[in-house]
Amino acid sequence: MKLSTTNFINQKFYISLMLFMGVLSYDVFSQNSSVYVVPKPLIVNVGPGEFKLTDATKIIVQANSLAEGTKLSNFLKKATGYPFPVMLSADTSAVNHIALSLLTNTNATIGEEGYILTVTSNLVTIQANTATGLFYGWQTLRQMLPNKIEAKSVVANMSWVMPVATITDSPRFKWRSFMQDDSRYFYGVAATKKLLDLMAMIKLNKFHWHLVDDHGWRIEIRSKPKLQSIASVNTCSGRNSGYYTQDQITEIVNYAAALHIDVIPEIEMPGHSVEVLAAYPELSCTTPTAPYGGPFSVQCKVGASVDFLCAGKEATFNFMSEVLDEVAPLFPASHIHLGGDETKDFSRWDQCMDCSNRKITEGLSSNQELKTYFMNRVANMVFAKNKQWIGWSGVETNNIPPANGVLQYWERESNATPAAAITVKAGYNVILSPYDRTYFDMCWANGQIGAKWGPPIDLEKAYTYEPMPTGLSVLEQSRILGVEGDIWSDLISSEEIKEYMVAPRIFATSDINWATGAKDYTDFVQRLYSKYERLDSLEFNHHKPDVIAKIFITSQPVTVAKADSFYSYTFSGYSNIGVMVTYSALTKPSWLNINSITGVLSGTPSASNIGTFPVTLRVSDGTLYLDQTFLITVSGLPGGYQLVDDFENGDGLTGSINDLGFTIVSFKAQLNLNAGALNIANNVGKTDASWTTKCGGLDYSSYMGIQIKAKASSNMSIMVSLAQNKKASINLTTSYQTFWLPWSSFAVSGNSVNYIAIGELTPANAIVTIDQISIGNSTLANRISDPAFMDSRAELSENKLYIYPNPFQNSIDIMLSLLQESWVNIEICSINANKIISTHSVLMPAGDNVHSIDATNFEAGLYCISVTTKDHVLVKKLVKFE
Repeated sequence: MKLSTTNFINQKFYISLMLFMGVLSYDVFSQNSSVYVVPKPLIVNVGPGEFKLTDATKIIVQANSLAEGTKLSNFLKKATGYPFPVMLSADTSAVNHIALSLLTNTNATIGEEGYILTVTSNLVTIQANTATGLFYGWQTLRQMLPNKIEAKSVVANMSWVMPVATITDSPRFKWRSFMQDDSRYFYGVAATKKLLDLMAMIKLNKFHWHLVDDHGWRIEIRSKPKLQSIASVNTCSGRNSGYYTQDQITEIVNYAAALHIDVIPEIEMPGHSVEVLAAYPELSCTTPTAPYGGPFSVQCKVGASVDFLCAGKEATFNFMSEVLDEVAPLFPASHIHLGGDETKDFSRWDQCMDCSNRKITEGLSSNQELKTYFMNRVANMVFAKNKQWIGWSGVETNNIPPANGVLQYWERESNATPAAAITVKAGYNVILSPYDRTYFDMCWANGQIGAKWGPPIDLEKAYTYEPMPTGLSVLEQSRILGVEGDIWSDLISSEEIKEYMVAPRIFATSDINWATGAKDYTDFVQRLYSKYERLDSLEFNHHKPDVIAKIFITSQPVTVAKADSFYSYTFSGYSNIGVMVTYSALTKPSWLNINSITGVLSGTPSASNIGTFPVTLRVSDGTLYLDQTFLITVSGLPGGYQLVDDFENGDGLTGSINDLGFTIVSFKAQLNLNAGALNIANNVGKTDASWTTKCGGLDYSSYMGIQIKAKASSNMSIMVSLAQNKKASINLTTSYQTFWLPWSSFAVSGNSVNYIAIGELTPANAIVTIDQISIGNSTLANRISDPAFMDSRAELSENKLYIYPNPFQNSIDIMLSLLQESWVNIEICSINANKIISTHSVLMPAGDNVHSIDATNFEAGLYCISVTTKDHVLVKKLVKFE
């Protein structure tokens, strides 16, 4: 996306609504038209409409997804203020809910950390093989909601919607890491948790914690009290003192575990250890003129010291063993980082009598071999605790790590990539973090704050890094574990500066590690735009997107509205130089209004507004502007009600009840729903009632309720005219989602108009059904006709034959119970098109059966569905509202 710095910028975004059987589909690369997610998901298909969170939305879980469902509920409550109760249920199809479930059969495509997220207008489902996959699924859901969802308190007047979409996702690399250096600047518990929260949102799963270095020891070791009283104290300008108690370490490790992040501690050795020597100088090299060398002090200056832990003294290894005895139990993760780099100047070891004696005793010919001996001994301590060790590149010899460690390459990319290729071909695992791509303490650009010993790293340079060397086999590629972003604190003196250096470059680390396919920087920047506002809501400081004046749009348009329903969409954008922006509409339908200050679009379309309309919105700072163009489609019936069951010829149902006939003169909603009159004529002599439906030239007979879709806090009126002065009883039920409740039995006498209040319905858009109309002992009812059979061997078991739901979603379920194996015929007819659109002949076994029909590509409208076993037919009318 290119923006110029001329007086006016007119960059338009077009959303093409390409309908195919009622479903809008986008390729993976075009997901950005309505799904802005970092890291980029593997497969995204976007549909028309949106799912809206309300105060009635529930989180549906099973026992094995309860923990993640509870986390999601707690997260959503903060900004919305809605209760989001968590309900244990095996039914994950309830309307207006979010359902989390683990797959019973492993899906190899998504693996251990992948997920399938399905958002319809009525339901959100997240499925995964593991709890980690569920967690990453709702992190994507989180980013699909408005940015204000990150707020720590309730945000008023927000429409919490997300676009309809199906996302299938899994990561490229299994080791997605970020490192925080607490030695040079001690950040503390709150700041560390804040970083972990951001890492979790973008699916990073390893927190490398650089806890010790020349500038301060930051972890409590109870058997070594001087590490707290001396080694953790740094009074140098720009630095600070402090350490994490073991209780605080446990608190952070547990916090990270809930975010599916492993914490990898780094205990640096034998170099970068002057702070240890300041507390315990007896671990330094012995020289001919001084018993311990030194004196030592916690370091102020940037850079590594030439003073190392002594490799010749047994006390050094006893010290490290006792330290690791306390460190290892605090960190359940599978690895411990031992550092091991920047020890090329061996002048201290050359002067050390103990080191010389060690080389003679062990038959070592060089200081490099002595270092390998040192790392092997400590690595074996780690192995004894059932963990692996990691070392910075520089610890290896000829690209081979001591004691089968994992090598982390930090050198310049041009050196790290070929070296990593050699190492993985030799059978060892590597992590890549070249300083010219992933060291985010480097300045953003020349002249800005940050380290200068390496080149500046702008966002594009951070994002376009490709870690995989060429020419590797599949097995060798698997040994490239992943990429780590790093924030060293040599030149950082506050949490605010750290955050400024980290964000948004950390998003690049996330996308490199997770997303597959070729790099597309323009696409990445577009997905990233909305994250600036999200970082603001998180109160996480960040580098602004560009140094030149630009305008950015951060919202995702809601492109579907319904007649007689309130529509709201917050158009949001900003200027990256902090200038106030205003909002306007160049083109819009007359019913839509825009607030120039807040950017809120709102309005209620009527029946006359049904159709598709172009909308062009503009955000401007008075000099620069940026436009967003999209199409908005208004659908649905006018008034307070929507017709669920259509009737023959569009103007009513006919039927009779014995000789006590009556006529429903009118059945209509207030608010001018034009549903047509329902006439049940007096037809003496018939002993039963029948409602006939014609579809596609075929006649189907069944007994069906009369249904309308009603708004809350409204009335509907039924006017009944009796042929004789008799009392009639009208039984109603009301449905919201899948819950059916007994409603009322309403008696009428003579010619009268009777109003039935439905104002008690809390949820909007409830389904109200007239189940039966009775006079005396005669009843016109909603029931199934007598059974007959398509197959002579078949019998229905207890007459169990159901079709649901109504209105249907993207799947129609036929449920029936057979005493014997039988062929079942299913026909779906579009009433709108007056033709059969789908036929299924299914051989079903005895017992309970469920046959699901994919209705994804069905257009919105009315459908007649028949299920037949020989002469037995069940017919039901269903409606698709989208």
